[in-house]
Amino acid sequence: MEVINPNYPQNPFRRTVRFRNWVMVLLLMTFGFRRGESLKIYVSDVNVKGRNPSLTIHRRPGDVLDTRANEPAVKTLGRKIPLSLEMAQMLDAFIMHHRPRFPGADQSPFLFFSEDGNPLALRSVNAILERIVACFPEFEGILSPHVLRYTYNDMLTESAAAAGVDADTLKQTRNYLNGWALNSEQGSLYSRRAIEERAAEISLAHQRSLFQ
Repeated sequence: MEVINPNYPQNPFRRTVRFRNWVMVLLLMTFGFRRGESLKIYVSDVNVKGRNPSLTIHRRPGDVLDTRANEPAVKTLGRKIPLSLEMAQMLDAFIMHHRPRFPGADQSPFLFFSEDGNPLALRSVNAILERIVACFPEFEGILSPHVLRYTYNDMLTESAAAAGVDADTLKQTRNYLNGWALNSEQGSLYSRRAIEERAAEISLAHQRSLFQ
């Protein structure tokens, strides 16, 4: 969060792409999006006005507006996700002031663009994170689109626990936000790490109590 901030002195990116990269990484971390989901977002999918700002993920198979050779795809269900005021303001600033600076952006509906005037490629998402790792080796092995998806689900578990959300509600919430069927067991794969870590904490606390 700190090193990707556009104003961070050691931000490893050129100023022309800092804000874009910040938004991209925040979407991956905040919503657990897959690369393809992020790159398939249209500007029109982002609603930052009114009392209930939101971001909608749409399935667009065979998108005639997508000219990328390796076309990104939304492999999950479509869903509408509420945006906090801070997230809405950040996306609004990107759409209004930063995205228009990319050549070709005014001719295409996609949210994210490259400096060569084309919609951002799948490989570019990995390259952003790889650049961070190259400049900050402490992130070696723990920073990738897939790992950020796990991180998102870990944080979702923690937030739900802090809010007193019961297990069944969390399961359905996780399934909806990740774009899975509400009765899917897919979420168990992502929640296992958080459960293992919590189990370790409880076990260690129990062990220490025996020696007090």
